[in-house]
Amino acid sequence: GHFRPLVILGAYNVLTNVYLSLPLTFLGFLSGHMEVGYYYAANRIVQVAITVMAGMNLVLVPSANLAHSEGDLTSLGKIVSGAQGSVVTFALPVAAFLIANSKELITVLAGEGYHASIELLVILAPAILFVAYAQVFVSLIISVWRKDGVLLTVSGLGMALSVSVNLFFIPRYGAVAAAYSYLASEILVTLVIFFISARLLRLKLFDHYLLANLAVSLGFFCLHWAAAKLLYTEGLRLVVLIFSTGLFYVLMQVYVLRSPFMAPAGRVMERITKLNLIK
Repeated sequence: GHFRPLVILGAYNVLTNVYLSLPLTFLGFLSGHMEVGYYYAANRIVQVAITVMAGMNLVLVPSANLAHSEGDLTSLGKIVSGAQGSVVTFALPVAAFLIANSKELITVLAGEGYHASIELLVILAPAILFVAYAQVFVSLIISVWRKDGVLLTVSGLGMALSVSVNLFFIPRYGAVAAAYSYLASEILVTLVIFFISARLLRLKLFDHYLLANLAVSLGFFCLHWAAAKLLYTEGLRLVVLIFSTGLFYVLMQVYVLRSPFMAPAGRVMERITKLNLIK
């Protein structure tokens, strides 16, 4: 039924949360409370973003199940491709925004005493994109094909890598090692799930749309540079950057990339431009 893939995805998320909590656990045993605090401050921001992205493609599960049950792999491929496109459209800019504005985010949300968390946020933020990709492959391919054992194997690989990296490197590098452990585990899990999924359905992990969005996201760093020159208060700078970066990205999506995922925003802008604001 349609509910079984959701149950499988839920179990996968639970197992994933177990091994992703290992860096914080190891930090508590192998390092000091300060390192735990630095890691927690950065990780909390990333986890909020991941939580928001988590349910983005769940609405596609019934359609994917139906296409698979009817043997319509062409339609299923289009569903998965669309889900990948939504990941690129929404998860990539969020990760880029966190990296570009890591200093302001940490200062405003955690406080002046957490400057060490800035580097950790930069390391952790790319995991948002990999987590979102993995969830697409798990919910729309692995679970649809009923490959339950794959999830246990993949989670085991992630846990083994996390334990190894944390045990060897946290005593020397502290929270930085924990952050790299988190990112490395997510990259490994995503790549393994992708290659398994690619054996079941024709897939591409990277395409021109990803590269185009990556190029657009680089503009975030230019906006940050300009804001840093003009505004000297982190709080005000962050507010300005949230609005300016969001507007910049939507404009680029609507008018340059012509993204189908931004069609509603495009319709709103068309209506605004048709308004006769000057009497």
